[in-house]
Amino acid sequence: MFSVVLDDVINLVTKFGTLAEQVSNLHQAVPQELTGWQREDMRRKYPNMTVTATGNQTAATTLIWPRGRYERPQPGHQAPGPKVYRPRTPQPGRQPVSNRPILREVLKDQLDQRMLNLTQEAMKWP
Repeated sequence: MFSVVLDDVINLVTKFGTLAEQVSNLHQAVPQELTGWQREDMRRKYPNMTVTATGNQTAATTLIWPRGRYERPQPGHQAPGPKVYRPRTPQPGRQPVSNRPILREVLKDQLDQRMLNLTQEAMKWP
């Protein structure tokens, strides 16, 4: 009824082998690119990143704090400028929550562009 004839199967298998090698190289390149983004674009002196690799999956994560790793002010340190009086909150002693995003949109766009460039360079059909 149907017949399929494959010519040059060895060449196709070789191409798939090359593509699999590119993917495995990408597993090491993505965490390095994330570290580069933190150092250059976010200007972090010490990038905080965790990489976990299980089987054929690699996950690279980073933590971003809203104002810094330690939110407590240092003893004797006072914020510059005039004193700002805030309206009383329902829970005394709690700071009002900010609506500002932790990661600025510009930095997120830079990370997206870096990862897009990385995958376009790494993943080319042989």
